[in-house]
Amino acid sequence: AEGGEIDPDHRDRAKAVGAKPEIEVFDLGHIELAKRLIADGHLAEPPLFQISFLAGAVIYDPGTDNWSAAGSLVTRRERHSATLLTDGRVLIAGGFDPTNPTATAELYNPGTNLWSATGSLAASRAEHTASLLTGGDVLVAGGFSGGALSSTERWSLANGTWSSEGALPAGARFGQALVRMTNGHV
Repeated sequence: AEGGEIDPDHRDRAKAVGAKPEIEVFDLGHIELAKRLIADGHLAEPPLFQISFLAGAVIYDPGTDNWSAAGSLVTRRERHSATLLTDGRVLIAGGFDPTNPTATAELYNPGTNLWSATGSLAASRAEHTASLLTGGDVLVAGGFSGGALSSTERWSLANGTWSSEGALPAGARFGQALVRMTNGHV
């Protein structure tokens, strides 16, 4: 379609199969576009955190239909994990920084709207998974760092440090999914 419009035929085919495109909101100039796509039904769920090689992040509040800046990250990154913690903070781990996988991690505190560094992973990784564990810790598994990784690491909510949790039994992988089940197992 011309002028940046979405092709109606493509949109109808996508809707017929239940597909909704994703959008990365990486600066305040994209907020109006994202709001329009949400209002028009092109996005099923609003993105909560989208960071794309910039140090800025935005938060969408569906209750007020407002976007707001979420402070500046310590390290700009992409293809990282973002995990909502039991205390309301968000843990961002790994990703590309933008040229190489990084081991850095940081926390977003919604009360202060500030990001701060926390312990670094033992292995640099991007395109990994992160799962919130029953006790509030976070398990990071697999990922990419010059090749697929089989290692796993656990971030401690109590002290903000990482520890090794061994290797994935099925071997190295990236872009996979982990799910915490009702019994607490991942």
